[in-house]
Amino acid sequence: MKKNLFIILLASLLLLCACQPTPENPIVVGKDQTEMLNKAKETLAPEKLEQSLRERLNVPDRYTYSYHKGDLTIDADAEIVVPDGELPIVRVFPKEFDQATVTKLWNVLIGDTPMQIQQEGMTKAEIAEELEAMLAALDANEPQAFGFETVEQLEKRITLYQKKYNEAPDVLNGEPADGVLYAESEYDNSGNVTASHTCIRAQSKEAGIRFIVSNGYDNDAPVKTILYDDIGREIGYSVRSVERKSSFVFIKDNDPHVGCYVWDDELRPSDGIPEKAAHSIGILPQKAWDAAQKLLEDMDLSDAYRPQRIFLITDVGPDNIPREYAYRIVCTHVVNGAQTLMIGNADDEGADDPFVPSWQFERFYIDVGDDGVYCIQHETPLAVGETISAQTNLLPFSEIQAIIKKMLPIMYENETDDYDGKSFEKHIDRVELGLWRVREQDRIDRGLLVPVWAIYAITAEIDSYINFAWRSYEPILLINAVDGSVIDPQNGY
Repeated sequence: MKKNLFIILLASLLLLCACQPTPENPIVVGKDQTEMLNKAKETLAPEKLEQSLRERLNVPDRYTYSYHKGDLTIDADAEIVVPDGELPIVRVFPKEFDQATVTKLWNVLIGDTPMQIQQEGMTKAEIAEELEAMLAALDANEPQAFGFETVEQLEKRITLYQKKYNEAPDVLNGEPADGVLYAESEYDNSGNVTASHTCIRAQSKEAGIRFIVSNGYDNDAPVKTILYDDIGREIGYSVRSVERKSSFVFIKDNDPHVGCYVWDDELRPSDGIPEKAAHSIGILPQKAWDAAQKLLEDMDLSDAYRPQRIFLITDVGPDNIPREYAYRIVCTHVVNGAQTLMIGNADDEGADDPFVPSWQFERFYIDVGDDGVYCIQHETPLAVGETISAQTNLLPFSEIQAIIKKMLPIMYENETDDYDGKSFEKHIDRVELGLWRVREQDRIDRGLLVPVWAIYAITAEIDSYINFAWRSYEPILLINAVDGSVIDPQNGY
């Protein structure tokens, strides 16, 4: 569960934690950031500077590997991707969507389309439908259908909703929206402001468009607020966490591909339309890629962001059968000509604990269907600061290869111990050198983009009892290219 406003109900919660021993060896422990930066800034020999990065690190074109033990199989016949230019180390900071950026996005995506501020609440028709269900539960003497212990409590809820019905509008019409950020505050039970942020929540029901910006809240400590239900019972509490997270979403709700959010196969722009998706989408991956690139240019973002990967995405219908397909173009940050990596399984430290400060990782997705771009998601943008190392001293690939060989069995050989009848397969299909953000120790207000090797794999969890295979695509190992330390994508260091 990603935390934003983290709500805990007063019910019995069973928290299960599974962990395996962390190997105590220099590869994993003893990460000294100062020592790493000193190593990164070591002067390269002149003859090394004349070589390409691939030549300097002696990187082959492909990586092969095979490991099998019990119910675990790890294999690789993978492309090794190395950037053309130098990889820097730069300091970065969490960034908000300022008004100038929002105005540019609004002008490109909304233009003259009339938009309204999203209005919370229920219409008369929505309340009437809820009342009908509650009255049916009352007639059947089933207050538990609405979470109540007694009929009297359900009757109080019905009385409250009858009052709401008399006051509710027939249609929710928000105020006109013009793309200007506005302030939004949260209050405690005494009516005091506990946290504020700037945002826009705008929509056009006629055009089927939503435009949402939510910048980070300004509280510097977690804020706990008691929650009550409609009849005054205490049902739990909410926590406004301390976090660095801003987000932007644009979506066309009427697009036939809007339900596609499940990641499927990775493609290349030059590929044809996948046969399994031909019934749903008619444009080539290259056209989708070009549409994303043009959108970045139109929004004046093409200097800072660049398409990096393209995936087929799908929805899931009855019996887990995909129906519609679309394309997702993953865009990543460009710094001094170098591109950050796509690491979808990365999370921020404390993401599941509302009382732990967090800084989420940047994500930027552009989804494209037959009618063009229908969804944009940009989360936690970065502001780039000083360059610490323009030409970074990196380990030769032979040392990285030795770390991969040593770490993969240690990390995953116990994965099947608690799962009778299951086997796990990890098929490595890409090894890539790029930039990734690590947190400066004990800080959530600044970090470093450092050169990292990412080992991407398709993971299949196969249950022989029910004849089911679950697949995911993500990095299974991240290695700091400067000192060889293993990076935990969940913690950011």
